[in-house]
Amino acid sequence: MHPSIKQVIDYSSELSLIGHEEFIELVCACFVYLHTFNQSNSPQTFQFNKKLTFNELNSSVKITLHLSTPLKVCLKNRPELENALNEFIAKIARLLQSKVINGKDLNTAIKVLYGKSSHHYVIPNELCQLGVDLLGSSIQQVYCPFEKGCDFALFFPEQTKVVTETNSKDDVFYAKVQIVLLNKSLQIIETDPIKSPSLIVDGGLRKFDAVIGMPPLGSRIKGKVDGDIWCRFPEDAFFGEVYYLRHMLAQSKGRVICFVSNAFLYRTAAGEYRFKQDIIENEILEGVIALPNGLLSHTSLDISLVVLDTRKTSLNVKFMDASSEAFTYKLSKTRNQLSNVKQLLDIYYNPYNYDDDLIVYSSMYEIADTDYNLSPARYLKSKDDRKLDEFLSGFKTTTLSELVDIIRPQALQHNEEGNEAANEYGLNNLNDIGLLAGSPRQLTLNSRQSKRAIKQLILPNDVLVVCRGAVGRVGFVPDKIGDNALANQAFAILRVKPLCRRMSPKALFQYLSSDYGKYQLSSLATGTTSLMLSSKDLSTMIVPALNKAQQEVMANAHQQAIDKQNAIEILQKELMGLRTQAIQEILI
Repeated sequence: MHPSIKQVIDYSSELSLIGHEEFIELVCACFVYLHTFNQSNSPQTFQFNKKLTFNELNSSVKITLHLSTPLKVCLKNRPELENALNEFIAKIARLLQSKVINGKDLNTAIKVLYGKSSHHYVIPNELCQLGVDLLGSSIQQVYCPFEKGCDFALFFPEQTKVVTETNSKDDVFYAKVQIVLLNKSLQIIETDPIKSPSLIVDGGLRKFDAVIGMPPLGSRIKGKVDGDIWCRFPEDAFFGEVYYLRHMLAQSKGRVICFVSNAFLYRTAAGEYRFKQDIIENEILEGVIALPNGLLSHTSLDISLVVLDTRKTSLNVKFMDASSEAFTYKLSKTRNQLSNVKQLLDIYYNPYNYDDDLIVYSSMYEIADTDYNLSPARYLKSKDDRKLDEFLSGFKTTTLSELVDIIRPQALQHNEEGNEAANEYGLNNLNDIGLLAGSPRQLTLNSRQSKRAIKQLILPNDVLVVCRGAVGRVGFVPDKIGDNALANQAFAILRVKPLCRRMSPKALFQYLSSDYGKYQLSSLATGTTSLMLSSKDLSTMIVPALNKAQQEVMANAHQQAIDKQNAIEILQKELMGLRTQAIQEILI
């Protein structure tokens, strides 16, 4: 924001008493009024001899912006604030008249105010520039649906014809303010693009050269989209991203740039699975770019960029990691800004000039093997990945499912009227070296739950892998576990198969507890607010198949760890005893 504008806004404390959201609308109205007056009058006549009322401001701005409803800030009669209003307008007018500021500065100030609002948001300029540049320079007509589509629209060249479609009245007002302040041409349509699309040509939805947008992140469509006459939605999806992307594809005859939540990339529910399978098998997905976290002010969700192209003819997909510090400018503890956009674009368009820890091509078959997980981290090899590959290359390897049976415990509820006792172990029962220890949670189960519990009893030498939250932690069930012992839902139970010769329980526990094993488990985890490790990913994890001598080495290490842990516990008891003894001695 221009410092002169910021100073005027900061010192308008009397106006700001009307409420933050109304104050933003009032600033927008004043800027539109002044910019319009400045454009239509010579500098000599750009002055105000008449006191402006809220009603007059409302009438002028309604005409300029073609608003159907009055400004909310002007619905009340506010004669007590008219002096402050006119003082604010006079200060901004002087800045415009002396050419200290211009319409672009006014628009920047508006975007800053919206970005700091708790009820509004903006799409950062860097993301807008990245998305527009990915569309290329030959775009003549572009469609920018959904809220804040105008933020993208204003980054296109003057000759590009841009249409935005949104069902938010506040967003329509925001867009109209921007195009007036920047003297831009933009068609703004107020409607719900999903349920009531309005851009219809020759009996079908109008197709544009390209489409770009940031649909609502991680949201669900309110009310089912039934009977869509445009046949856009072949999948019945749980979350909205599939519907938003389908709509964008339906109105594009070329590229589609869409910012999505990271959760969408790895969700494999029925609708999401079928959609991802379709865009890959039909060669529509061109690339996915992982972006730094904390880029948006209105949500804590992290985002990635998906590049689709209805004209694509390659079975390979580009996966790029731009989430590193090289593309991150830190604004605060929780907020970041995308940086080095030009370098990011160069890597995307010239992948063979860069290492495969930044960008890689993956085939549709590799993607299908992951159940169409589109997270770039699943396909890019980092330095740690290459280190792991080097380590595993020294062994015969196999999938974990070849060595063990995997059991996923279900939730069991305590029932006061039940007649079967059970002991449930959780994360808090893992000691410093991963052995189950301490007091379990005591449950009483009814007959129905008892039948379920039988299938998830833990036995001595079972290995427990944490699959919720603290993914990467591993547990081992000791010999003296007792009867009716259960693992709770945080774990997956790994039980080495009876005839397995290439892995022992203790060797498996030692490997999974090593830096290599922990890294593999953590790399397979998905989730934003809470990490999750699926049974399928766990079963396909590649592990070393050890010979007898190697298993004995791991078993010895296991026993040595137990011996040292026992020694530590003895020393800790002695330390506590010394403190207690000292207290007793000073009391004598």
